[in-house]
Amino acid sequence: MRSLHEAIRIRMPQVERLLSGGALAALTGAWMHSNPAYPPYWDTAAAILITLLGMWSPLGAWWLAGLAALYGVYQISFYLAVLGLCVLILAQKPAARHLGAAAIILGSPFLARWHLGWAAPLFGGVYLGVSGGLWTGALTALWGETLAALHGYAPDFLLFAAQPWDVSVVTARFAGLNSWRTLAALGMPFAPTPTALLYYVLQIALWGAAGALTGRWLQANPKGGRPSGVLLAALGGAVSLGILQGAVALWLGQHPKAWFVPHAGLLLFPMLLSPLAVTWLEILRDFFSRPLPVSPRKASPPAAQRPAPLPPDLRRAFPETSPPEKDDDEDDLIMLELD
Repeated sequence: MRSLHEAIRIRMPQVERLLSGGALAALTGAWMHSNPAYPPYWDTAAAILITLLGMWSPLGAWWLAGLAALYGVYQISFYLAVLGLCVLILAQKPAARHLGAAAIILGSPFLARWHLGWAAPLFGGVYLGVSGGLWTGALTALWGETLAALHGYAPDFLLFAAQPWDVSVVTARFAGLNSWRTLAALGMPFAPTPTALLYYVLQIALWGAAGALTGRWLQANPKGGRPSGVLLAALGGAVSLGILQGAVALWLGQHPKAWFVPHAGLLLFPMLLSPLAVTWLEILRDFFSRPLPVSPRKASPPAAQRPAPLPPDLRRAFPETSPPEKDDDEDDLIMLELD
């Protein structure tokens, strides 16, 4: 256990890149597995290549995952593939620098099934600071709303835990549409009414604010980046997001008061589970970034030990001798000669 811990601690940057590339590979493999456009076994091969490439070249892993995903999008709609390629080019530099954050942003809508979708802005605030949390939260909200719009669902984060993500639904909505009709089908779920459009825009702002507040509270916490400080900052960001999300939905009439009674778990579970997930991640990172404590017996240098006593028979054969004493007469003669 100690040797494994030491190996991980010494190679922590490589391990982080491996985990980031693995998360991106898992998302890509899941997309390829659910899309009938890909031949069998290509999802596994692509996932392995993306994971390995992420250790040496995060930019290469980003491009390999993006191109592999765009092939399936191209089979659905050429125009959606063009939009995806534009996003892939624009996001390549920040995604290569923060591949883990890019993976958690892309996976946030799917994590919502386990009430962990709010972990993305908290993750950005903890590990990327105030500005990083702002951008992570806003991009997570934008991507989640876009994915819901692709399926034709209302891009409301209070409903994400119950919404199924199915490739066949996207294919049925966009197959055979020209460029303008593709944009219209993509934008229609965003603006059924002006009030709904305002609500969806405010969601993006709220998620960005939650990430920024998490980073700000972590910096102001005297415990700093310790797991306890991370828990307090992440819990504060999640509670703020939940309260504001519910308040805005009530204010704009997107959900009546009676709706929140049977659906209280859609707010309470993400507020509790998402901070715990980020805190456990920090606990693991903190555990492997510090050397394991050494027991006192091994930590203190061995004291000078006297040689073991000889057996009686050897003691008689080799009697112990004391070092010869210095002759005082020789010292007196030396002193007289100096005088």
